[in-house]
Amino acid sequence: MATGFGGWCFASGQCSSGQYAGPFALAKNASDVLVLRIARPSEAQALTELAIRSKRGWGYDERFMELVMPDMIVHPEYLLTGRGIVAEDSGTVVGYAIVKVDGKRAFLRDLFVEPNRQRRGIGKALFLKALCYALRMGVELLTLSGDPNAVAFYERMGMRKVGEELSRVGGGRVLPIMALDLDPVAIQSAETSVDISIADE
Repeated sequence: MATGFGGWCFASGQCSSGQYAGPFALAKNASDVLVLRIARPSEAQALTELAIRSKRGWGYDERFMELVMPDMIVHPEYLLTGRGIVAEDSGTVVGYAIVKVDGKRAFLRDLFVEPNRQRRGIGKALFLKALCYALRMGVELLTLSGDPNAVAFYERMGMRKVGEELSRVGGGRVLPIMALDLDPVAIQSAETSVDISIADE
């Protein structure tokens, strides 16, 4: 296990102030090379389309997708007022995350990975980048309102369910509200769960 996280977040839990680094060679498939970088506002439409594909991967029907569509749209201002993180493989965007900081709290608005690239460590890498950014900004609590199907993933990342909110879909559907207290120990614990090898810059 490497001791650094792309020159950004280290096993000590401290995050550096450098640019996002890469490439990252995913241990589960040595042919994959993942590069994480800051998302650009001009990519908002492409990220929206990626989010829709990822959401459909849960098997939701067209009516459901129509109802949740307002929540799927990535507006350019989200990438200006928050921190967008993009994962690329050979120049192709395969996932992204958006985190918004508000004082001592941060909200993970989005974390989506292309359906055919899931379960390969990309979501974990994006989550950790979001954690490191939030920690560097002085955040003490990270929260999100997510898809029920993603609860197990976020629990593996150290988050806990703290409540529920009604979904815009209606019919009694509720969305889990999850939280994670941010401190160096929490970051280190999450980092060690990611099985990736990190290439030197």
